[in-house]
Amino acid sequence: VGGIFYEHGHRLIATAVGIPVVALTRYVSLGSLAGATAGAVSLIVFAAVGMVETEYMWYGIVGAPLVLARHHDNVVRLINGTERKLGAPRQPDEGRGAG
Repeated sequence: VGGIFYEHGHRLIATAVGIPVVALTRYVSLGSLAGATAGAVSLIVFAAVGMVETEYMWYGIVGAPLVLARHHDNVVRLINGTERKLGAPRQPDEGRGAG
């Protein structure tokens, strides 16, 4: 198990954060943001302490802001309280592929 965590710890942390957030809030976008942030932070920390190569730190430094930027519309809807929850019916004015 230790080897699995050593090699894939950032993925396990991202999943361990993202899935419960979705389960508790039913907001998939919030779970994605939380998981991506947790994964990025863990990559940075793991690189800083030598668990992964330093080059991987850049995935965390660049990746998390890119995920946040890509989810900008979702963040705005979360703040406004208009983000659709998992399992909620799609509203007639919600189009696919918008964004």
